[in-house]
Amino acid sequence: MNQSTRILFLYLGLLLVPIMGLRGQCTGGVNAGPIVPLTGWQTIPCVNAGQYYTFTATAGFTYTFSFCQGGGSAPFSFDTYLTLLTNAGAVVPGVFNDNFCFPIFSEVTWVAASNATFRILISLPAPGCGSNATCGVLAYRAVPPFGPGESCVNPQIIPSLPYVNNGFTTCGSGDDFSNASACTSTYMNGDDYVFTYNSPGNECVNISLTGTTNWVGLFVLNGCPSTGGTTCIAEAEVGAGNPSLSWVSLTAPGTYYIVVSTLPPPQCTPFNINVQRCPTGRTCSDPRPITSLPYNQAGLTTCGFGDDYDNTDACASTYMNGDDFVFSYTATSAQCIDVYLGNTLGWTGVFVMNGCPDNPATNCIASNTSIFGNPPLNGVTLPAPGTYYIVVSTNPSPQCTPFNIFVDTCQPPPPCGLNPPAANSCLNAPDISGYSNFCGSTDTLVYDDDITGNLSAEFCGTIENNSWFSFIADTTVVNFNISVGSCYFGNGIQARVFSTSDCINFTSVSNCFNPMSQSNGTITATGLVVGQQYYFMVDGYARDDCEYSVTWDGGPLPVTLTGFAATSKGLYTRLWWETSSEVNNDGFFVERGEPSPGGETGHLVWENIGFVNGAGNSSVMNTYEFEDSLNSGFGFYRLRQVDFDGQIQYSDVVEARLLDAVRAEFIGLFPNPATNRVRVEYSTPVAGEVRLRLLDLTGKEVLMTQWLDVEEGWHEYSIDLGGLSDGLYIVDWQAASQRQSRRLVVRH
Repeated sequence: MNQSTRILFLYLGLLLVPIMGLRGQCTGGVNAGPIVPLTGWQTIPCVNAGQYYTFTATAGFTYTFSFCQGGGSAPFSFDTYLTLLTNAGAVVPGVFNDNFCFPIFSEVTWVAASNATFRILISLPAPGCGSNATCGVLAYRAVPPFGPGESCVNPQIIPSLPYVNNGFTTCGSGDDFSNASACTSTYMNGDDYVFTYNSPGNECVNISLTGTTNWVGLFVLNGCPSTGGTTCIAEAEVGAGNPSLSWVSLTAPGTYYIVVSTLPPPQCTPFNINVQRCPTGRTCSDPRPITSLPYNQAGLTTCGFGDDYDNTDACASTYMNGDDFVFSYTATSAQCIDVYLGNTLGWTGVFVMNGCPDNPATNCIASNTSIFGNPPLNGVTLPAPGTYYIVVSTNPSPQCTPFNIFVDTCQPPPPCGLNPPAANSCLNAPDISGYSNFCGSTDTLVYDDDITGNLSAEFCGTIENNSWFSFIADTTVVNFNISVGSCYFGNGIQARVFSTSDCINFTSVSNCFNPMSQSNGTITATGLVVGQQYYFMVDGYARDDCEYSVTWDGGPLPVTLTGFAATSKGLYTRLWWETSSEVNNDGFFVERGEPSPGGETGHLVWENIGFVNGAGNSSVMNTYEFEDSLNSGFGFYRLRQVDFDGQIQYSDVVEARLLDAVRAEFIGLFPNPATNRVRVEYSTPVAGEVRLRLLDLTGKEVLMTQWLDVEEGWHEYSIDLGGLSDGLYIVDWQAASQRQSRRLVVRH
């Protein structure tokens, strides 16, 4: 009889024996000796039918004897039969098997009810229960009672988040689920470990496994995997092991199941588990709350927080096309706030809205973007009580950016009354020459458009409710610093300075202020004739009704500051600034700003921390440095420049940039825009090669500088730009496996 015929007869026999009622459990046999089942699989390399082995069972342990798994096997000619007997040789009811692994091999699994000695008998099937000298390999193991995690009925409960626990294993927890269960994954075909977590809903979690073998799956479901109607919410299958799941949304309140399993082999795996709530700030559904002002937070990033909003949403800006970080702030009344960013990459935007960006009913309250990064928002009016959203995003590339943020209340423009009110026409414009600051309102009920002669052609927008001031120039250059607030529509103002002798023919003598939103800014009038009368015109953009205040210096600054930066590392902060000209300059007081306690109106409290002598009178480039050894990390700085006659001017505020001790960082370019030279600053945690390339907007390399064997730490270099044409360039910098880029403007 050939093997195929033998298998066919055996198969028919398996079908016929139960029908004939001949099958029964076997007894007797020859004692082949004792065995000691352990947790892991063990094998007896040669067992014969007609033998039995004795073992001492422990109550509650699960015992498995198998020719099917764990290394067990038998030839086709050896049709095995396993029967469990007491130590006296009596059959233990129900614990026998003939064809667990079809068609002829057997396996029994049994949970001991008491501590006692038992026999496992190997024989040919009944009737006959005969012996056979052909060797088979018998595998066996003992699994201690499995605690919580064994099944959906007895799960491991996660009581609260965060949940971190180590030393788990799926081994012995049972193979309760498979690719036929919810998630339909073959990575559920091994032993399964089940956690449950009762979520309040509207929750986001991150889950990670460590310490696993290969071929491990991680699953999140809203019910038991084997229960009909269960939905697979998230899954991760990793051949190399240690799968993780990020940003898993638990939308509805209720019990969720987290299952760890494997794709056999292996049948099971050890593992550690970490379940955390997602960091807030990803979307409007889970924003980072600003609970009170002032709010100061460093070391944030938009990276990994998802590209959820874009230029089709409120604010309609391409600077929302990168990853977005969302803050929420609830104002209890109408309020004015300032928003400052620091440590960003280029092409960064910041936006304030009265709702989620993708809600059609949301209005863009204020926005600012910058190709050089760190865009501020000053004087943002929150017009009514309610929840507002502050979003930080980018105009790819980069897709994302690190950032620090500082939000505080601001002082809205002061009420008018000190200076004469603005006039409705150029002919009646009041003279404000005697006022160092003046203010007014673009009241839609008071002012009508005053379009005469060529004014409309000389202006930079549509004139709808303009008003006028006049002044007598005492210098050739005048700077007007404009603060805007309380705009009825949020559109802001537009303004310009003109020269005219008849209020019919106008000539513009300044840049045009027209941000098309409620924003602050500066107008600089140049080429003025001392003693001549000029006219300052202001208009509500799209006929908006706004309050505004203006401070003006009446002349050029005594010092032209071309660069000012601060970087922090360890226990000190290093400041650097550069001037292109100085007139009567005694020097610079260095001031450090800290958030004011108690949330006062002024958002920073300034402290004088040192003085650096100036160059007096100079028309060449001068570079200055100062080290603040008492501060590190996030902080603000400014310069208070003082003349020999006691006159002072303040620089812009800069934020200290915290250097990463373990990550190479391209700190920046100074000055930017640059003329003939640019100063490059960077830090690197390891020694090695540093390369810097300048690319034009077509991607062509126009300059390349390479430094070999650069030591770890902070570095600065000066690069000659004399051969480059005016324009915008991309600076590509590489060090220590890091690659970053900046925009550089060259203006000779």
